[in-house]
Amino acid sequence: MRKMIYMICLLCFGLQGCDNEIKYQYDDVNRLYFDFVDSVRFSFGKLPEEVTVDTAKIVVRLLGNASAEPRTYRVKVLENGTRLKGTTDMVAGVHYEPLEEKQVFGPDRFQDTLRIVLFREPLSSSFRNPEFKTLMLALESGDDFQVELDEGREMKLSVNNFLAAPLWWEEYSNLLKWYHPKKWLFLIEQSARFDNENEFTGTDAEMQTKSWVMSDWLNKNVIVDDETGMRVTMSGLEELTNEN
Repeated sequence: MRKMIYMICLLCFGLQGCDNEIKYQYDDVNRLYFDFVDSVRFSFGKLPEEVTVDTAKIVVRLLGNASAEPRTYRVKVLENGTRLKGTTDMVAGVHYEPLEEKQVFGPDRFQDTLRIVLFREPLSSSFRNPEFKTLMLALESGDDFQVELDEGREMKLSVNNFLAAPLWWEEYSNLLKWYHPKKWLFLIEQSARFDNENEFTGTDAEMQTKSWVMSDWLNKNVIVDDETGMRVTMSGLEELTNEN
């Protein structure tokens, strides 16, 4: 008997929340969607300078039945997002390895990974004049899967070559204040929980404690911004003085 299935928790995407109830008519159709978030940031800034090529990994999930055999799905590079705001300004062969439209979804899986090979050399490393490059992607129906859900249909990949603020920094700006790459690197040294660019997996108490530790570190040490030669503080850059 056909019935209506309400997918709520499974499709709570990171940037959209759980306000919209996703529902579909139960059937044997296999559907794909990008996992939970509709924007992923990749930064070469955390990597050693000798790393010139790396891979962005984007999770693709299955809503339907797993298969013992590998299946194929389609992904397209969009000039402009249709549901998401964004324009592709990355150039295939320059900023990333050309992406095959047909991708393989592995056997016996309910999720797989779309891998995009990225090149560091053409990206600016300036923090004062930050540059982000964008790749807009969309899943398309065809082959072994359908794409019928508005949420999770598109993905925005943002790439840079400096240590841009993680997506969670603004949420905790009352504690962390102004952003600087050396402040984030300090937090990463304190705990691996701070390493993820897209989400902070620790607790509010941990964030508060580490912000106090960082403030004390900046007060007791002269940390210099490499581009300007100015001192990094919790609230911004300051000119170096004899007292420093």
